[in-house]
Amino acid sequence: LMANSSHVNKYAKVLFNTAVKNNTAGDVREGLDAITKIAKSVPEFNHLLFTKNTSGSDKINILSNVLKDKINPLALELVMILIENDAIQLLGGITNKYNHLMNTSSVELDVSITSNTELSKDKLDSIKDSLSKKLDKQINIKNNVDESLIGGVQLRIGNTIIDNSLSNKLSKLKNNLKNHANME
Repeated sequence: LMANSSHVNKYAKVLFNTAVKNNTAGDVREGLDAITKIAKSVPEFNHLLFTKNTSGSDKINILSNVLKDKINPLALELVMILIENDAIQLLGGITNKYNHLMNTSSVELDVSITSNTELSKDKLDSIKDSLSKKLDKQINIKNNVDESLIGGVQLRIGNTIIDNSLSNKLSKLKNNLKNHANME
């Protein structure tokens, strides 16, 4: 069973990363859920997926004809690969793992920008666009105002803080000077 779970994780990760690159993570999730639902509610479909009496290539032909335009191509591709590798029993596990990946490494990122005055909508939009390109995620941006901040901005991306304000640079400089003084 352990070997199985590492296979499940591998398939789910590759599928998820590919889906994110293609901007279709949500569609793939819907595709996987649809296949799982159909398998649960249509005994013939379930039988076709799991039977040993039909060859892999026949299964693939039937499935691609039935599902071709109804389901995300990546999700369908996964099913084909599983059938080819005689690993279709992993589908449920892969679907669960995929959903877990979707929920935990959400393709949206919360970013907050702290500045000493409120930033214009244009400025926020341009920051949002460049972050979105760099990080390949949808960005939810909000602007906080902290009047004690001198020059520059503080960015918080998820749990990471990027402080590029003058106040921060000054305090770093002060610390460096202090350390030098102590070393003398």
